[in-house]
This record gives sequence, structure tokens and C-alpha cells, in this order.
Amino acid sequence: MDAPAFQNLLRKHRDRVFSHAYYFLRNREDAEDVAQEVFVKLWENRNAIDIQKVEAWLMRVVHNQCIDCHRRRSRIRNREETGGNGRWESLSAGGEAETDPEKEFDLSETQAAVLAAMQNLPPAMRSMLLMHYFENLGFEKIAGIMGLTENAVKVAVHRGRKKLKTLLETRHSEIVEERNHERTV
Repeated sequence: MDAPAFQNLLRKHRDRVFSHAYYFLRNREDAEDVAQEVFVKLWENRNAIDIQKVEAWLMRVVHNQCIDCHRRRSRIRNREETGGNGRWESLSAGGEAETDPEKEFDLSETQAAVLAAMQNLPPAMRSMLLMHYFENLGFEKIAGIMGLTENAVKVAVHRGRKKLKTLLETRHSEIVEERNHERTV
């Protein structure tokens, strides 16, 4: 693959790669770093990748890079909690984003609640839900990206929806309780 072909791929896929990383990590700087790492890997492997399968390859790499980034952030939080140097104070214990995605992407309250709840899902399940619902990828394409069967993806997406529903119902109940408590006080 020559430089112009690489530039075309970069233009074609950069938004999807960044969006996936941003929704997964909920942090703009981390998402930018992940996107850059993904495209560096694309350049390094440009002669080994089948151009017909580049989209699936990219999404698999962005998924793996997001998981690696998430693990790094977890290690940093653990160090911080056990007496680290405090350099990363902006990362909360819950892995919440430094930036507010509601402001950045003007998300509705419901979308923001869903994205927040998704942070409590296992990384692979979170990626599959992001690909299916936010990136509009079909089960077959997700299966190719994740290296799973189509049925395994369908099951994971179904289970993810059920877990999200439970998380959102629990959060909704907490909010209602808080509001009722505030009214009585």
C-alpha cells in the first residue's frame, strides 16, 4: 500500500475509529491516542493487510487498543489509590471521563445515561454494543471483527442489552429515591 492509498483509508475510517475509541473510553485524549496508535499499526502492517478486510482489521485493532488503554488507566488508578504520585488525579475512581461527553457531542440525557451504564459492562460486550448500536454494524461484520461466530455476537448483544436495562433501571430508581428524599427534607 502506498502513501496515497493509506491517506484514503485514513480519511475513510478515522471518524469510525475515533468514535469507537471515544465511546469506549469516554475520554477525548485517550481516544485520540488510541486512534493514532491504530493508524500507526495500519501503516506498519500496510503490506500484510488485505485491503478488502481493512475495516474489520481496524475495528479489531481499535477494540484491542481500547482494552489496553482501559487496563493502563486501571493500573494508574490502583497506583494512585495505594499511594502513587497523584499525577493522574483527573481520572476518577470510576473510570469516568475528564471531559463531559454531553457537552462535546450534545448527547441527550438518555444517551449519556446509556453510555455511563455501558462503562460497567465487560470490555468485549461494550465494544459489540457500541459497534451494533452506535456504529450500525451488523452481527456478521461484528463477528468478523471480534473473531467470533455470528451467534456468539447475537448472544453477547442480547445479554448486554439485558445488563444495560438492569443498570439503567437501578440508576433510575436511585434518582427517584433521591428526588423523593429531597422533597421530604
